[in-house]
Amino acid sequence: MRFAAVLWTAVLLVLLPGCRNGGSGEAPSSPEPFVLASPSSAVPTPSPTPDLLATPPASHVDARAWLQRALGPSGFDPPCPQRFQQAGVACTEGDVDGDGLKDLAYLLPVTLPGTLLPHPSAVFLRRGGTQKLEEFAVDLTADASPMGIAAFSLVDRTGDARGDLTYLENRCGASGCKTTVVIQTWDGTAWRDAGPADSGIANVDSVSWTGSGATSALRIHGGKLLLLRRPKQDRPAPRPRPCNWSVPATPRRKSNTTRPSTFTRHSSMPMPSSTGTRKPLSRHSNLC
Repeated sequence: MRFAAVLWTAVLLVLLPGCRNGGSGEAPSSPEPFVLASPSSAVPTPSPTPDLLATPPASHVDARAWLQRALGPSGFDPPCPQRFQQAGVACTEGDVDGDGLKDLAYLLPVTLPGTLLPHPSAVFLRRGGTQKLEEFAVDLTADASPMGIAAFSLVDRTGDARGDLTYLENRCGASGCKTTVVIQTWDGTAWRDAGPADSGIANVDSVSWTGSGATSALRIHGGKLLLLRRPKQDRPAPRPRPCNWSVPATPRRKSNTTRPSTFTRHSSMPMPSSTGTRKPLSRHSNLC
């Protein structure tokens, strides 16, 4: 009996794995791994970098920062890039200190609401040797109009063989604005104003230079147009006013035509005077 019980137990141990696998004697296969799919997400498009030079400056401080961002550490090639021209910036080059290096000047327009200045702008100069940015027209009185851009230069105007910074400047008051030409020359230690010693001209419509160096000649056209009366000797003589008197007509004979009951006598015809003599009247008599 003991042997039969042991044998039966061995049979059960052999058949038990097959029952667990649906009656098959094959070994159970390992389950395949199940991977959860991650939700698909669109790759975000990076936003474009804003153009810091697209916004025009609104003050002298903004103008300096705008120019520094645009130039970078050096930025002399090309001297006036396309983005400057699109923003209305004028560029000019020359040698202001005689060191043989190229210096660049910039006329930068500024948006200044509520100002009387017609074309406010700032002027900057960057030397080729020091890369230092120097400022002019801090009060934004420089002129960035087409006429002002044409007059902006670094040409020798004093005869020292060095470039002089030249630009137009507007000064406005209660009676209007006046334009003057500013010439800044470097004397080796400081900038000196070598421009015309005048208070400006109103309604300037053209500025031009002839020659260079010590032979430079400046021509400015403008001024106020005043309505003046012509001199008395140039005035036309007044037209005489005709003088009319009504005199009864003397009928001579009857006719079928109708004659006027009055006729006209002009002032040049003689008339009886108060003394009974015949005295001709003046052509421009006031007796009419």
